[in-house]
Amino acid sequence: MARLGLSFLLMSMISLARAEDHTVALDSHVHGLNTITFSRYQAPGGQGVRAALSGPGGAAYQLSGRCEPEGGDPDVLTAFTLKEHGQTALVYVCTWRVDHSGLGIKGVAYRGFVYTETSDGKLHENPALENLFAGYEGSTEAGARDYFFYGTHDLLTRRARDSLSGTGDESLSTAHSVVLQRLADLDYDGVTGYLTADRLTALLQREPLGRTNVVFYNDIGYALGQAGAFSASYKLLSQVESVVPDRMVLKLNIADALWGLQDKEKARDYYRQYVLEMTGTGKRLEIPGEVLIRAQ
Repeated sequence: MARLGLSFLLMSMISLARAEDHTVALDSHVHGLNTITFSRYQAPGGQGVRAALSGPGGAAYQLSGRCEPEGGDPDVLTAFTLKEHGQTALVYVCTWRVDHSGLGIKGVAYRGFVYTETSDGKLHENPALENLFAGYEGSTEAGARDYFFYGTHDLLTRRARDSLSGTGDESLSTAHSVVLQRLADLDYDGVTGYLTADRLTALLQREPLGRTNVVFYNDIGYALGQAGAFSASYKLLSQVESVVPDRMVLKLNIADALWGLQDKEKARDYYRQYVLEMTGTGKRLEIPGEVLIRAQ
C-alpha cells in the first residue's frame, strides 16, 4: 500500500582510501577557506584521520578534532557547512565499525566534530553540539539494541540546522525524515524506538497539528501502525482526522490501526468509506485485495 509518495535521500559516504587524502568542497567559507582535506596518519593501534581547511594560494588551517583508531580505523561519513542565524558551522562525522561478536556487540559508532565561527573569523570547537552527533547503533552486550537516528548525510544536516535554529529542538521535518528512513529500511523497532510517547508529545507541543503539517503527522501515524504500535497510531491519526476529516488515504490508515486493535467493526466502516471514495474516483483497481475483503 503506497501511501507516502515521498522520495528518500541516500547516504553520502566519503570514501577515504588508506593511503590517499580526500578533499571536499564546502558550501560556505570557514576561516576564509572553502575546502576540507582528510588525511590518514599512523597512530597507536592503527590509522587515524585528521582534517585541515585549505583554500586558494596554499592557505591551510589544521583542525584540532581527530578521529583516532578505537578498536579499528575510522572512516569519514560526511562533512558540510551550514549558515544559520548569521552563524557559520562546520561539521564532520567519523564512523567506526564495532565487532565484539563474542560479547554480542556489533554495530557502528559515530562521533561528530562541530566548529562555529565568530564574527571576528575565529573558529571554536563546540562540544555541546558535538554531543548531538555522537552515538552507537547496533547490538549491545545486554542483548538490547542501541540507535543513532542521524546516520546519513541528509539527517545529520537536518539535525545540525535544527541545533543552530535558536531553540535547538528537533523539528517536525527532521523527525519525519528519520521516521521515513527507518520505514524504508523496514526497521520497525527503530520506528518505535524513535517515536516514544515523550517525543510525540514534544513534537505536537512545538509544532501543533494543523493543515500545513497534516502530511507529516499522517505519515508518522502510518509508520506507527506499520510498526505495530496500533494504539499510538490510532491516537495520532484521530487527531489528524479532526483537522482533515475528508482525507482519503487517512481513512485507510485509521482502518488499519483499528484492525490492529481488534476493533474490526469500526475498522470495517473506515475500509468501506475508503473503498467507496476510491471507486468514485475511478481507482477501484488500485485498492489492495486485503482491503476489499476487510470492507465486506
